[in-house]
Amino acid sequence: MNAPSTRLPDSWVESLLARMLATYGQKFRSQWADVPPETLSEAWAVALGRFDGERIKWALEQMIATCPWPPTLPEFAALCRQAPREEPAKLPAPSPSEQQRADRVEQLAGGAFAARSPSKAWAKIHRADFLAGRGLMPIQIELASSALGERWHSDNGQRECSEILDEATA
Repeated sequence: MNAPSTRLPDSWVESLLARMLATYGQKFRSQWADVPPETLSEAWAVALGRFDGERIKWALEQMIATCPWPPTLPEFAALCRQAPREEPAKLPAPSPSEQQRADRVEQLAGGAFAARSPSKAWAKIHRADFLAGRGLMPIQIELASSALGERWHSDNGQRECSEILDEATA
């Protein structure tokens, strides 16, 4: 079963068409000269029936401001669709308890610190390259050996890595 079609009240359509005639005069009259007035009114009433009064009013204001010629029915309906919509009411922001806030801060801080925990994998890769005889820049050797707490050196063409002993443990 089809839903009943919505249409604008006849008084609204009469008022809208009268406003267009008053605005555009002969341009409007000649545009619709071959269309019987009842057919014209019915077509506009049905086509614009899905728009509320505010959208039609906005479209009429835009038409007067921007259209040098009277719009066709599809052009006027397009203006109605462009009318700004009212923003729906927004819910207030939730208000978490002190415990929820503390839990969230702990969760965020823990994740941030865990993500930033220093990994020495890069230094171990450089150590493997050093021991394999691959060329490294002096700054790579210095930073990687320092990160691992080691001293990297070459004795008689042989590369070695040895742990740096603190003076307190020696």
